[in-house]
Amino acid sequence: MPPKKKAKAYQMAIDVPEGTAVGNGDFVVGKQFAKGGFGKIYQGISKKSKNKVVIKIEPHENGPLFNEIAVFVRCLKASMLNSWKKETGVKFLGLPEYLGSGLFQYNGEQMRFLAMPMYSCSLENIRAKEPEMNVADVVQVTYSMLVALQYLHSQDIVHADLKADNILMTDAKRFDRTVLVDFGLAKRIPNPKEKADPKKAHNGTAIFTSIDAHRGCAPSFRGDIEILSYNVIYWITGSLPWQRYETELEKVADAKRKLLKGKMKSLKKEFGMTGEMSQFVVDLLQTVEDCEYEQRLTFKSLFKLLKVNISV
Repeated sequence: MPPKKKAKAYQMAIDVPEGTAVGNGDFVVGKQFAKGGFGKIYQGISKKSKNKVVIKIEPHENGPLFNEIAVFVRCLKASMLNSWKKETGVKFLGLPEYLGSGLFQYNGEQMRFLAMPMYSCSLENIRAKEPEMNVADVVQVTYSMLVALQYLHSQDIVHADLKADNILMTDAKRFDRTVLVDFGLAKRIPNPKEKADPKKAHNGTAIFTSIDAHRGCAPSFRGDIEILSYNVIYWITGSLPWQRYETELEKVADAKRKLLKGKMKSLKKEFGMTGEMSQFVVDLLQTVEDCEYEQRLTFKSLFKLLKVNISV
């Protein structure tokens, strides 16, 4: 997976040994299994529930985990998720539940942690074995992600970095039970204002990020749907033509503008993508293009697009 735009020079997290208790002893750190940005990610155990958890750790002065914790505390508590599910009739909401967070000292260093549920694997783990995903599986993931974004947007949160690396599986065989994670770039935007800042241009994961992000605007609600559209193409075809530009970010942005202008012709010519899913992507991108920066998309219409084009 191509890297994100180079981040600020945050401090790298030190290693925390297995058996370290955090959160007033509520969680015990286990084996490290991944790195995320400047933080480290560990298996862990909740002493209360005895369930396996994921514990993300970063130096306390770093911004990404602080930002992520703010999102979890604001809208990912179990009571909030369950209330929304009951209100909307949604059976599965693909977002992680907030389990705990806080500060702790280790080896003279002040560290910040976040505890969340542990999942089976990432969608990228599965996609890496078979880059061109089955259309039926893509439909299920897309539906699950639309529901997750619907909830986040209802809470004024824009995710801004949807991709297979940030989609986890509750079960490796259940594509209808996928969970959107990683809120390091997420932003609360109750009153969006369109303002391009060249110094902030191209923020996010280059091949997926939105035109608004390429312009240097703050994350937008329409941008989340645009990002989802590029992912759908990527999951079905196994690649995106602008990957070849790598760090030439303006060329990446121009290629996306070309796609938005040509849509169906571009999907056939550049991506070799045809069939009912291609029409869904075209309709999705048209919806994004018709939406003003400050506007919120109507998810009822987005679900309808999926239902009209594909049998869900």
